[in-house]
Amino acid sequence: MEYIRSKNIVLLICDTLKLIDPRPIEHGMRTAYLVYKMLRKKGGYEDFELADFAFLSCLHDVGAYRSNKIFEKFEYEFRNYMPHSIYGFLFLKYMTPLSDKAKMVLYHRVACSQSEDVEFDYKFETRVLTLAEAVDNYHYAMGESFDHTIFRRQEDIIYTREALDLLDEIMKEGDTLERLRNGVYMDELADLFDSILFTNEDKRAYMEMLMYSLGLKSEGLVVDAAVTLAVTEELAAKIGMQQEDMDILYYAALVHDLGMLTIPREILDVRRKLTKDERMIVRTHVDATENLIKNRVAPDIVKVAVAHHERMDGSGYPKGLKEHQMTMSQSILQVADTVTALTDERVHRPPLSKEKIIDVLKEETRDGRFKSRVVSNFIDSYDEIMEVVKERTNVILENYKKLQANYEAVSKMLTNPKETEETE
Repeated sequence: MEYIRSKNIVLLICDTLKLIDPRPIEHGMRTAYLVYKMLRKKGGYEDFELADFAFLSCLHDVGAYRSNKIFEKFEYEFRNYMPHSIYGFLFLKYMTPLSDKAKMVLYHRVACSQSEDVEFDYKFETRVLTLAEAVDNYHYAMGESFDHTIFRRQEDIIYTREALDLLDEIMKEGDTLERLRNGVYMDELADLFDSILFTNEDKRAYMEMLMYSLGLKSEGLVVDAAVTLAVTEELAAKIGMQQEDMDILYYAALVHDLGMLTIPREILDVRRKLTKDERMIVRTHVDATENLIKNRVAPDIVKVAVAHHERMDGSGYPKGLKEHQMTMSQSILQVADTVTALTDERVHRPPLSKEKIIDVLKEETRDGRFKSRVVSNFIDSYDEIMEVVKERTNVILENYKKLQANYEAVSKMLTNPKETEETE
């Protein structure tokens, strides 16, 4: 069974980043359209290759999401662009299946004259990305007064002649900028993404990229997602679920908290107990998740993902479902999500001990909120399951530490592309 199409994975990743801030990814998608048009004009690419380069171009500014401050008036594009280029390169290299093209992001804001002697894969396509990004920035700022020939002044300094010639050719078609302005380009880009070819292994890797994207807003969110995923998978295996149901659970656990990206940082990072109003705001993440994924993944995945705060006695949210309306998969994710919350360190309390977690789960089960079969299987295998959880979260934390350490090291080499090249 196909739980999500390759095209929908691409669109879901873009939609997810929009929840953090729409500007960088919308800029990325417009840039991707220009890259696609220019490479297609050059010729020699299969449709799936064009789709791959367009996808990478959508994400070329993913490093901008590491800080809210750099969103101000796109200052990061015009004044201090290298930090986000470096972070984006490292994020794609360590946290995604796009490592082979990550250097396109690293070098996309480096003038061609500064990196002429630096060899890296996809150098020509990077030059096209450099120009396409500039076209979108200036066109976005200048509107209908924009004249693409202004970039000729920087020929062989910032932009290559071949890329500029391709830009001239697509501009002769007459409607490229109009399509960007009225949004029609998105239909063409979506059609292109139909050509993307992901294996099942690729799909899992890209969906896990969504989980890592939570870390662009809060490291705690991605760790929570990883804990929930690990508990869910281990618990489903202990219960003996069929492979198809386990696959659905896997994807549901990956996406169940993506709506948390809509919650303001001041609430996510608050150093006290949440107020009633703040708790109600946090509850909206379930509806946000549903709106995000409902047209992208299989309905069975949506059904499981959005029920993780429901309870068998009807006391949960957002729909107040009761036991007869729930599946075993939903019950497993509910317990896994609760275990994640109990093992979290909170401002008002430390992580709960094994004994306390078990007591809480037993009490919730006695009160009719959790399915007893799920809870008893978790308790019986507590040590084994939590050991797996520890191993998985340690891997994620180590990856983030590696990313940060490399970011700091590469940042010291901003002025020397050759040295940056050697840090791979």
